[in-house]
Amino acid sequence: DGDLERLKWWGLFLRKQTPGYFMLRVRVPGGVLNADQLRTLGSLANHCGRGLADLTTRQQVQLRWIRIEDVPNIFERLREVGLVSVQTGMDNPRNVIGCPVHGLVAGEALDAGPVVKALEARIVGNADFANLPRKFNIAITGCRESCVHAETQDVALVPAERAMDGWALRGFNVLVGGKLGSGGYRVAQPL
Repeated sequence: DGDLERLKWWGLFLRKQTPGYFMLRVRVPGGVLNADQLRTLGSLANHCGRGLADLTTRQQVQLRWIRIEDVPNIFERLREVGLVSVQTGMDNPRNVIGCPVHGLVAGEALDAGPVVKALEARIVGNADFANLPRKFNIAITGCRESCVHAETQDVALVPAERAMDGWALRGFNVLVGGKLGSGGYRVAQPL
């Protein structure tokens, strides 16, 4: 039982609804995949997941019907295309969500995609950000459409613009303390 619980740190969840099979949750920072990553996920879904994959509200991909003996190969295939499943469960910072069409949106205040990637690189696999009191949700966006529902995140960076010495300075406002789920809804507040 302890080993099954620890596998959740690696994104593997034994599902009561499908005895003997695991569900694997894969991080997709900002909800953006390249063609090789998408092909690999599709191939894994076809090979292990009965041709199906789930897209989550945290912009991740879940593969079901995973057998434990297939896990080493799955991890290797994900690693080859720059994907991981680590820290997608338990009390960790979850997948950093962002506007999945960053850099393409007309009227976007700034392209936040590089910031999402930089934060993911900093937290994933870093023990300093693991074993938190509870899961930790983060959103970063430069679009003005509220597509990430920043108000429901523990921490959200949302677009901000300020005139300074005749220049338009672009960056982020920080919202904290949002929540959605067990215990009720709480709106994030500006820091």
